[in-house]
Amino acid sequence: RIVTTLLRLLPEWTTTHGHNDNSIPHNPRHMNCTTAAAVYEMASYLTELTLCVSEISFHYKPSEIAYASILCAMDAIEKKVLIPYEIRLKFMNKVMECTNLTPR
Repeated sequence: RIVTTLLRLLPEWTTTHGHNDNSIPHNPRHMNCTTAAAVYEMASYLTELTLCVSEISFHYKPSEIAYASILCAMDAIEKKVLIPYEIRLKFMNKVMECTNLTPR
């Protein structure tokens, strides 16, 4: 749920095709294959993987793990899907304003 909540702070942007490519519906299980959906799927997977690493899950808050997973997912899909730098920056600023989470 934290991944979904944080991704709601991702600003909308228009692709070169003129359509919104990152809408986050209320139920992320029913998302189309958009950029935000790809980030959501990968970030959720990475978040679940941290449950297997006790050093991570015992030393970091769930919100920190979710945020780090989102940033890693954005980096991982960058070669296939472009998330404009300005959008990433706005997203990180919104997360910082709302949660005081910052990338380390």
